[in-house]
Amino acid sequence: MSIAVELVGRLLYAGPVLFVLVGLCVLAIRTPRTYLGVILIAFLLTNVQLTGVTDQTTLQSSAVSVYPMDFLSLVCVVALPVLMLRRNLNGWRAPIAAALLTLMVLWATLMAVAQLGLQPGVNAWRDWIWSLALFWWAFVALPPLGKRALDPFVWVGLLASLLQLVRYAMTGFGTVNESVVLDGTIVGARPLSAGAALLMPAAMFIILSRERRLTAVPLMGALWLFGSAVGAQHRSVWIGTLLGLVTLALIWARTSRHPAFASTGVVLTGLFGSVAMYAIGSASSALSIAATNTATWNYRVELWINRLSVPRPISRWISGEVLSPLNTVEYNEVYLIPISSHSFLVDGVLRLGLLGTLCATAVWLLAVFRCPRNWRTSLLPIYFLFLGFSLAYQWTPWFWLILGLGLGPIKKVSELPLRSTVRPAGPDRWEVARPVMMA
Repeated sequence: MSIAVELVGRLLYAGPVLFVLVGLCVLAIRTPRTYLGVILIAFLLTNVQLTGVTDQTTLQSSAVSVYPMDFLSLVCVVALPVLMLRRNLNGWRAPIAAALLTLMVLWATLMAVAQLGLQPGVNAWRDWIWSLALFWWAFVALPPLGKRALDPFVWVGLLASLLQLVRYAMTGFGTVNESVVLDGTIVGARPLSAGAALLMPAAMFIILSRERRLTAVPLMGALWLFGSAVGAQHRSVWIGTLLGLVTLALIWARTSRHPAFASTGVVLTGLFGSVAMYAIGSASSALSIAATNTATWNYRVELWINRLSVPRPISRWISGEVLSPLNTVEYNEVYLIPISSHSFLVDGVLRLGLLGTLCATAVWLLAVFRCPRNWRTSLLPIYFLFLGFSLAYQWTPWFWLILGLGLGPIKKVSELPLRSTVRPAGPDRWEVARPVMMA
């Protein structure tokens, strides 16, 4: 009797979960832009500290913990073959480096599960599983949307800035070395994780890329996002933002269709922002500490040197932990997780080896050099935003959505006028159909 009751309870529990998964699959296939917004909001909400609760799991059992991004990544994998059947993929070139990296992560996950069990094995490669699932879904689903696919990044970036403001209103503007009390729990002073804070400068760059529609309201939004990125107190975000501003200025300076004052304005904006950061940092103890504190940097440099100086065979340098046992630590006497080095390059070499790191780097380089001309102001600043960010952190999963969009056949998709439809004009190109006449 008890077994039957337990079975019924599990079925009642699984029913709503399956219903939600099916609904998300429909969104991922039929309205990719909406589903992209769901992914970004889920990532943001699991990386902002608005309450004292720190556990971000959606489901918890004795065997496995499931996170919101696990569901969304699974939906991407399920939706991918359906999208491939619905799209005309003739002439699409999937990046070989991304395919090889995916195979390496899949094999490494299977080996980790065999070595440690399901929960710790998945934990060891969870971020990479998320990243590559999002990449391949974006590669197939987002390019036909054109630049409309970037809209969710703007709205979620603005949402991140508002949530950060709400959190500072609740706890005050603490320094990076301080903790604050939130709902009776001691938490860090910074509301957003570094990966979530990156949504704000990314949204700023997308707004600035639409230079033909830069009226007072978009400019105010861009300045607000810039100030919010500074207020996030993540120096890696500051460095990435500065690289992105320089990239945008260079693009505008080299593009003949832009007047000279446009590039001058971007350069002056970057200089003004840098001066403002210094002035505000000098006036505010919190930003001043965030800008001058070297303890974290010294610790990370020492960590990088120590981890790279550990003797290891040539095979481990080449393939990392893909073909070798995982280096793990015990966490709360339950889970075994990898040690993070807080650097894309160091973590890449230690986890994926030189081969996997070269594959990931090749994906970034392909995205940069294959970026179509009319997308450069939109995507290149974000690519270099993450280049600066990667010095102190691993690439955050949502960046792979941008890489997937950029490496898809976006140059074969025209910007659509209102009330127009798109139809394939051949195996290798797209054209805009005749606009529908209004009655």
